[in-house]
Amino acid sequence: YADQFDELMARTILKLLHCQLFLGWFISFNCKVPFQM
Repeated sequence: YADQFDELMARTILKLLHCQLFLGWFISFNCKVPFQM
């Protein structure tokens, strides 16, 4: 059970990191590109 929990936690952390990276890239991209296209 502990191994399963560790795997779940690892996957969740990876997903969170991935989302954070994507959001950071998305926001920086939006900041560089003018909103009035």
